[in-house]
This record gives sequence, structure tokens and C-alpha cells, in this order.
Amino acid sequence: MYNVNASGRLWTVDVAGGEPKRFADTTVTAVYQPAWSPSGGRIAFWSTMNGQRDLETVRTDGSGRVKLTDDRDADWAPAWSSDGKTIFFASDRGGTMGLWRIGVDETTGRATGAPQLVVAGVDVAMDLPHPSRDGSALIFRSKLESVNPAAIDFDRAKLSFGGVRLLQNRTGTLTPADVSPDGKWLALASVLDRQQDIFIMHTDGTGLTRLTDDAARDWHPRFVSDGATLSFYSNQGGGYDAWSIRMDGSARTRLSKTPGVAFISFAPDGKRLVASVIPRGSVFATAPWPFTLETATRVPGLVLPDGELTPTYWTRSGRWLSGYILEAAGEIRGLGVYDVAAGRTRRLAADARGYEMAWLPGEREVVYFTERGTLVVQDVETLERRVLTGSLPYPPDPFGGIVASPDGRTLYYGALRMESNIWMVRRPTEAHP
Repeated sequence: MYNVNASGRLWTVDVAGGEPKRFADTTVTAVYQPAWSPSGGRIAFWSTMNGQRDLETVRTDGSGRVKLTDDRDADWAPAWSSDGKTIFFASDRGGTMGLWRIGVDETTGRATGAPQLVVAGVDVAMDLPHPSRDGSALIFRSKLESVNPAAIDFDRAKLSFGGVRLLQNRTGTLTPADVSPDGKWLALASVLDRQQDIFIMHTDGTGLTRLTDDAARDWHPRFVSDGATLSFYSNQGGGYDAWSIRMDGSARTRLSKTPGVAFISFAPDGKRLVASVIPRGSVFATAPWPFTLETATRVPGLVLPDGELTPTYWTRSGRWLSGYILEAAGEIRGLGVYDVAAGRTRRLAADARGYEMAWLPGEREVVYFTERGTLVVQDVETLERRVLTGSLPYPPDPFGGIVASPDGRTLYYGALRMESNIWMVRRPTEAHP
């Protein structure tokens, strides 16, 4: 839940079946995991805005939207008690992800007290609380999860891969996001951690360096063509905006001042960039920095009959933008490419996973993960696709990030290791004299 696209919508559907209906209030956006109250009068959910995750409730007609929490702590996965007086939820407000509860007036949707800790200290993360009908017990999930950068030897001629090597072996998450133009450095991000920062590291796994270290959420670093600067997006200024930073951690510079942008990538000339506007659309921008939406230019031709391309990367030659397809309902469904000169978008595959693809030398072919974790190579002109042979000792991270070295001989991805358990906690029995 630390990594979401601000595209969630509320829908309703009759339990007997039928056509889903969009929630009446179209302002209820960027929301997730709706939970209907016992009386049926309110819906609880969690929302995201500028990196802040809060609990909210709303009446079923879309009126009376009320925040239950409003702070920097990540609150999510709400579940009502059977009497409608309490909402249980997951939160990192205790320092690590634990389970909490908050009193609520089901009629008004307002909190009747401060959040209270229910249980903590089980594994690393705890979520998905489900209280019993009589309120005496609670079941939940716990997870031990890590993502480490890994290198894969790739044989383009034989369409095979092997020789997978973990470049780090640490707790937490560290996902490769880009390779420097000279092939010597990786840019990485801790996208699934409570504190989200950007890092650099030699491609052999040495020299891991944290470039940002603060409470701001810092995302998706990209090397600028000079090889000494990275672009990224961050909510350090409140909303999400474009930033740049030198590889030695100096000269952190704000590149935009907008209601919210993401996935910043510079053109090869280092003078233009593309940024995705939250929640939809993308812009080209140039100096002077910081740019605004008024000084930027909308990217034309991103809309397809079945969705819209959200660019996440500008290729080294400058010809292509690549990214994911966002459908009208807010679902990510596949990857696509955009010809900058022609102003034309084409879908690659509907079963592609995540935000990213690895561009091979010549920029005619790309490699990406499918939803099943299979590696494929696809021609962006003919759309011919071939499955690569080989096996991975660890599956890819939930977002399927993958990048390629400049010579195309090595692929880098986030190797996932995860263990989950189901737990039950019971309310202490009151002692009687």
C-alpha cells in the first residue's frame, strides 16, 4: 500500500449480479478497500493524496465524506466491528505496521476517540484485520518481505537467461529503477518501505549509497544523460513534484510546482523532461525550473480506445516514451510505447506487469515480466513476442520492475522473498471476583 496509483474509484454492484455502477460522488477518487458498515449506511475506505494515506467514511449516496485520520501515518485496510462502533485498520503509526482501532459514530462517520493499538510485534508487517461477529477475536495477516536487486545474464541471440545473482541481501525493499548511461551504476528505490528513499549502487552490488534520507516519499529515480544527475519525484514540498539530485547527494533541485506529477524522465538533450500528471495525462516541460502546468505542454496522442498511456521512461535515443496503460476504470492493464516524433501510442501487451520495461540496444525490442512472472521479449514495431527460456530463483517484485545494461547483456530486477502467516488474537477475558 506504500505504492499505489491515485486512480481508485468506488463502484457498487448488486449481489445478485448486474452492471457495476460508478459511485454517485465523482469526487470520491484515489480510494481503496471499501468496507460497508453493518447498517449499510456508510462506506469506510482509505484514500491517498500527495503521499498521505488516511481513513475516511462516506454515505452511500456520496454525501457526508469525513476523515477518520489525518496525519502522515499510513492507515489502510479498514474493517467494521459488528456493532458499527469501531473500525479496525492497519497502520504504521507505531513505527512498524500493526493493527489499530478507532471509535466511530456510524451515523455521522466521525471518530469518537483517538486510534488505539490492538496488536503489534508480529513479524514485520501486519494487515487485513477481520473481527469476529461477537467481537471477541480478530484474525489478520502478517508478512516478512524483502526485495533485493538481482542481476541476470541475458543471451539475446538464444532468447535465454541465467546466472541470476543477488546484488544485495538485506531486509526491506530495494528495487532497480535505471542504469547509468555508462553502465556502471544502478539507481534504486525503496518503494515498499515505510521510509521511501532513492539510492545508487555499482552494478556489481558495491558502493550502496542512500541519496535521500527524510520523511518525504521519494520515487523512481532516473539518470539524466550527463550520468551525474538523477531525476525523481517527491512530496517533500507537500504535493508530488519533480526533483533532481547529484550523485553525491548535493544540489537537490525542485523542477516543478504543480498539483501533482510523477514518473519524471529527461530527454537525451537534458533540457526537456516528461512528467505524468496525477491522476491522468502527461506533459513535456523545459527550463526555467520549476515548471508549472501552465508553462508545460500536454503530451498529445496518449489516449487509446481501451485506456491511456502513462509514460514512465524516455529512451536514450529520444525516439520513444514507454510506460503502462491505465484503463478508464483506473486499472493498470499492460504496457505501451509512444513515438515522440509521430505523436502516436501503441499497446504492447495486456498481460504485461507493472510500470516498466527494459529497452535493449537499438531500441527495437523490449523485455518485461508478464502477470505470471514470465520474461518475454517483444518487438515494438511488429509486436512479435517471444518467451525467454530460463528460471529465476526468486520471483519479481510486485511491480515487475526491470532494466537493462547499455550493452543488453545484463538485466536487473527486484528479487522478492516473502513469507505470510495468518494469526488470531482474542480479547482478554475479564476477571471476576
